[in-house]
Amino acid sequence: MTQHRVQCFKDGHEVVLVIDGKSTVFPWELADIVASSLTANARKAEEYCKVNQIIADNALMQRAGFPLGLSDHPVIKDETIKEALYDRTLRRHLPSTRKDVANGLGNIQSKGVVGAPVLTKR
Repeated sequence: MTQHRVQCFKDGHEVVLVIDGKSTVFPWELADIVASSLTANARKAEEYCKVNQIIADNALMQRAGFPLGLSDHPVIKDETIKEALYDRTLRRHLPSTRKDVANGLGNIQSKGVVGAPVLTKR
């Protein structure tokens, strides 16, 4: 990973972003939009990089009965169910409590995987 020198400061009603000695000046309104977009995309990239840990943590939460998920990505949610149902370590440490439920779904304490909770600022 290449290291970059990043600085950000305000200059009156504008925001100055300096990356590796090259500066860009934004009005504060645009800087707000850019910051929101960068943060949202950084979280998506982080989710991609940490997908295996997210699936493992999600499966543990589902198996234990905590109904909230850590991701809204449909593939991650599908893999979470598989992990919660079939992971040997989870099955050993959090055994089934309802053997009467078909398809092994009694092994999962919660009613199902839901996506990550979202907080929005209005």
